[in-house]
Amino acid sequence: MHLNKISKLVIALVVSECAGIIGALFTTSSIATWYATLPKPALNPPAWIFGPVWTTLYALIGVALFLVWKNDWRVVNPLSVGSRRAWNKLSQRLWTGDLQKVNIVALFWVQWTLNILWSILFFGLHAPGIAFFEIAVLWISIVYVIVNFWRVSKAAAWLLVPYILWVTFAGYLNFSIWYLSFHAGGAVACTQEAKLCPDGSVVGRMGPHCEFAPCPSVTAGVVYTNTQYRFSFTLPTSWEGYSIVTSTWEGDAAGPSGDTPVATGPEISIRSPRWTATQPLQDIPIMIFTHAQWSALASDAFHIGAAPIGPSVLASSTAYVFALPARYNYAFLPNYQEVEDILAGHPLHTF
Repeated sequence: MHLNKISKLVIALVVSECAGIIGALFTTSSIATWYATLPKPALNPPAWIFGPVWTTLYALIGVALFLVWKNDWRVVNPLSVGSRRAWNKLSQRLWTGDLQKVNIVALFWVQWTLNILWSILFFGLHAPGIAFFEIAVLWISIVYVIVNFWRVSKAAAWLLVPYILWVTFAGYLNFSIWYLSFHAGGAVACTQEAKLCPDGSVVGRMGPHCEFAPCPSVTAGVVYTNTQYRFSFTLPTSWEGYSIVTSTWEGDAAGPSGDTPVATGPEISIRSPRWTATQPLQDIPIMIFTHAQWSALASDAFHIGAAPIGPSVLASSTAYVFALPARYNYAFLPNYQEVEDILAGHPLHTF
């Protein structure tokens, strides 16, 4: 079937972006859960950067694929032809013989598969050690793709340079996270980001997981302290006289006869002093997990509720992970924005 250039470009872009879509299936659920609890290196960028960067890179890869496909994979820029002997007859056929096209196509699909596999290993299986060695193989495969794309289209090869530079940086991040995971007790450098507080002041990242420091307007308030689970929660002065409501969260696992409860844990809700039975207001719910429970949740061993996403991390200690339930404010009670503002100040601290 003959395809025109526009059709080839569209197909090439879709094929390339599909690697990102498949990888996102394993990445999205871990960003706010497992990944948020990992120690990060000094140059770790904010999580929101990864999506736009990878989307752009996949687009460049797609255009590069289109350029070599448009040229029918024909080698027009031979490299090292005649300057060295082939290792064997097969390598000679792959490099200069009748299998050149097969070689270039196969190398592209190898790096495409390795790109997806890294997301599965790192985010899906939570195995940064194995993922680091895999990304090293991915890096080598990209070099081979660049060299072979150069032989067909120099422009296509140049379009892959940002890709290999970013994978190099990703390899540094991967190794650093893997290394720091074994030395979590040491100091972890936080990225130099700033957050604007409601009072106009600015705070930076700090703490064991580089969470933002609390805003001054939130700090100068009322503090709820829980000695059993060893955490404190800072509230504005308008919450003086708050009450505590305790309940239990339940995790279910799918089985042949339906969902079965497999895990439970405490949930502590801080209730506004203005709350009444006739005029309920938004509570601040805090789910408490052991690290084993949190890892099981992140690996989909069980789920909580029907929300498509899981709880989000508020903070963690050596013994517990404190999280906010998914869609906790779906009812949009009158003070839901006030609660959002309180949570934006990262008010939960462990001791």
